[in-house]
Amino acid sequence: MKRILFAIVFICITHQLSQAQTPRIDTTSEHSIRIDSSVVSDRLPIFRKPNRYLYTQERAAAIVSVIGEPDVLRQITTLPGVSSGVEGSLGLFVRGGNAGNSRVEYDGVPVYGTSHLLGLFSSFSPYMISITDFRTGGIEASSGDITSSLMRIKPKSGKLMFSSWNFSLSPYMTSLYLETPGKNGKTDYRVAGRFSPLPVLAGMLTGSDEDYAKINGLMHDWAATAERRINDKSVIKLTGLFSQDRLSVKYDNSGALMQNISGMTKLDFRSSLSRCTEFDVYGYCTFSNVLQNQDYYRSGKKNSSYSMSCDWVETGVKSLVGHKLSSHLDVTGGMEAKMFIKALSGAMFADLNFHNSKWDVMAGYRQILYHYEEWTTTGFDAHLRVDRTLTKNLGIEVAADRMSQYMHVLEGLPTGWAMNIMSPAGKDFKPEISGQIYAGLFWHKDARLKLLGETAFHLNAGVYAREMDGMISYKSSINMFRITEDTWEDEIESGSGRSKGLEVSGSMSSERLSMNVAYTLSKTDREYPSINDGERFPFKFDRPHILNFQSDLTTRKRVRGEQHLGIVLSFYSGNLMTVQKSQYLGVKPPYWDTGLSGMYSDKFQDNIYDRMEMTSVNGHRMKAYFRLDVAYTFKFLRKRSTHDLTVSVFNVTNRHNPYLIYNDYGTWKQISIMPVMPSVRWSAKF
Repeated sequence: MKRILFAIVFICITHQLSQAQTPRIDTTSEHSIRIDSSVVSDRLPIFRKPNRYLYTQERAAAIVSVIGEPDVLRQITTLPGVSSGVEGSLGLFVRGGNAGNSRVEYDGVPVYGTSHLLGLFSSFSPYMISITDFRTGGIEASSGDITSSLMRIKPKSGKLMFSSWNFSLSPYMTSLYLETPGKNGKTDYRVAGRFSPLPVLAGMLTGSDEDYAKINGLMHDWAATAERRINDKSVIKLTGLFSQDRLSVKYDNSGALMQNISGMTKLDFRSSLSRCTEFDVYGYCTFSNVLQNQDYYRSGKKNSSYSMSCDWVETGVKSLVGHKLSSHLDVTGGMEAKMFIKALSGAMFADLNFHNSKWDVMAGYRQILYHYEEWTTTGFDAHLRVDRTLTKNLGIEVAADRMSQYMHVLEGLPTGWAMNIMSPAGKDFKPEISGQIYAGLFWHKDARLKLLGETAFHLNAGVYAREMDGMISYKSSINMFRITEDTWEDEIESGSGRSKGLEVSGSMSSERLSMNVAYTLSKTDREYPSINDGERFPFKFDRPHILNFQSDLTTRKRVRGEQHLGIVLSFYSGNLMTVQKSQYLGVKPPYWDTGLSGMYSDKFQDNIYDRMEMTSVNGHRMKAYFRLDVAYTFKFLRKRSTHDLTVSVFNVTNRHNPYLIYNDYGTWKQISIMPVMPSVRWSAKF
């Protein structure tokens, strides 16, 4: 009852706040989205300033993905300060944080299941997206529960004049997108759906052969919006997102099931209260369900089973009021209340933006009230970003962030969200806190080159330092396979982390050629009381050197068509492992030679007789990672349609980059994830 009253109080206060016309133009509102969308193009230079990266779905298409599908999340892998987990996956670690410390918002709502096939590609249809805004520092206080980075994915919106649709087909994914205005001219509809034939084809190939495992599965995602204009100043919009992965495998006397379901729904009301004031209020529900199940059979009947699952449901209401105080000063204020599992969280926040010809300043503050299982606490987030233009082309940026996260993510395989377990922060495991500072220079110049024409150059260089506290980890890597609802707190522990680094990025953009390059030099470590004897140890994905390069060249341009060549190159230090470094004879157990030894297998006996000496935690660095991707696109322009045919190859050199190494009876063996992956994709727009 207290929780219900608490939510009602928040809603009432929010309503009064809107009636009072409290300040500012919301940076996440549709008003701002339309401004951004009106100035961007597929040649958008994403490295315009440090800590902020904007790109369209056309720009993201220049990144060659594993399946050849344009992917807005994969663009992050090329940005400075970002380290990858499993090769080819979207398990991304920003400035030393965990993958679960980065927040992904779709139309302002957090999404916790963001990928398919254990992170190989995202669950967001590129056709549905207007622009993506990625922040690593100087983050607005209007978004909370972040300690690493924020990605805002903004779906298309606004009045439609006519209907259009897109279609694409590849061996890995079939996509469809439709947008159409309503008959009354006041309502606009957009819907996108994607379906992968891979699980179905695998089932057809294995279903009739008794020598192979029986595979059955389903993989698809959907997104939709319905936007209605009440009058010239007010709009109401309904947004929905749904994604599902389901794969079952049965072989001999065992069967396994893996399922990942996620989605969100949002009802949004926006209104222009005056020429300078806008109001936005919305309610939402976002959910994620992860299930892994293993069954064992004897004589055709289930003998035993093992299951691990995580259900996360979050509901909330949020309001924002924006006011333009002057031509140089904007302010945003708002409140939100949300409930997840048994936790209730409320927050008040404000962002101040000042800008003129020399200064661009953002300051934000967020006050938090949190309650979970008879434990109540307060906290705050504070953000500051200052840009100062020194000359016509040169400027300096300083950013500072104090961030908190009231949910913990127990990460499984480092592939993204697919195998993670989430839990609210509590009395025993306090919220995660992160503090970071950044200082750097930015430079830009426009020039007219003989071969390229009008060309824009951007260069950023800066250093950061981050301290992290309250980070949780499994005490042992095998604990994730025996965790239960009653014992999970005994299997994990809270600790701290540090990260510091140098980030350099640059881009050039012209009509025919665009290139981006990013380099990161960094060091990240962790410290837990019972891991590595309490001594600090390097983070598994601490990569001292990370270099990414991408280019998109228009090789041919005609009235009826174009051709593009895309190249992506990645080189970075190998990830770290705890491995065996020596082996010695152990002492036999008493009476072992009296007959007990015959009860055990040879491998078990080897573990009895021999002892392995291990390196320190993450004490061995594997060889460096290198990958080259190439894509070539034919664009055909017709009177009523546009067609694209893209041939791409992921990992052209078929380099077997190591993810895991181990010693098998004196022989070192290596496990690699992604071989060469060719793909062909045809898309059409009508």
